[in-house]
Amino acid sequence: MPRQSLPVYLLLPGISGVEICRQLRKDGNKLPVLMLTGRNSSLDTVHGIDAGADDYLVKPVDPIVVVAKLKALLRRADGSTDNVLRSGGLELDPVAHTVSCNGQNVNLLPKEFALLEFFMRNANHVFSVDEMISHVWSADEPVTGESVKSCVFRLRKKLSLAEQHIENIYGVGYVFRNQS
Repeated sequence: MPRQSLPVYLLLPGISGVEICRQLRKDGNKLPVLMLTGRNSSLDTVHGIDAGADDYLVKPVDPIVVVAKLKALLRRADGSTDNVLRSGGLELDPVAHTVSCNGQNVNLLPKEFALLEFFMRNANHVFSVDEMISHVWSADEPVTGESVKSCVFRLRKKLSLAEQHIENIYGVGYVFRNQS
């Protein structure tokens, strides 16, 4: 089946991206859809996903995150269904929203899960606290550097292996070291 493509950008006079997505899905189109928008409310995200978008990103967003998300969407479109992220004994399934460490299920709070997924998708890249805030927390959430550090601390505590994965680079930020 030939791969369908859409223009890189769409001007949307008179119709919303959500409506375009809804129509694509209604027509049976399986084209991967990544919504990149300035609309940042939780309700906007829900509407986009409910309309059939595979992912939803709010601007401004780091280009490396966009590229990682696009690669993931294309992997799924090519038939790669194993979406589980793995590193050593750590496994994160973004579809089932589960995490296991050495075969043991681990219950994470939503932000802990989002932070771990972000780290695993961007392994070996050092992120400052401010970058982590912009990628993991929404613009309407009040968050401080201390709350980010607390989230990392809780994540490390819940995942004994994470101590080996998540490193503090003094004066710079944090990095997730992928372990084969």
